[in-house]
Amino acid sequence: VFSKILDLSRLKKTVSFGNPSVYHLYFGDQVGTLGTIMTYFPIPDRKRGTRGLGEVGAVNFAVKNGSIAFWREHLAAFWRN
Repeated sequence: VFSKILDLSRLKKTVSFGNPSVYHLYFGDQVGTLGTIMTYFPIPDRKRGTRGLGEVGAVNFAVKNGSIAFWREHLAAFWRN
């Protein structure tokens, strides 16, 4: 999702300090500009969680002036498929 839909690059791959068997992935723009970093812990075969304390429910991104039409069309193409 981060790479294909949002055009973010995987910048770094480490492991979780709390659980070294889980990867800690960092995504951002191609040069790692501050404010573009998204961090993620992929946990395979994990039971789907429920919303509650400490869970991210939504993430917002800012877009450059004049690019909103591009992003609307770009994101709509993924919802159609």
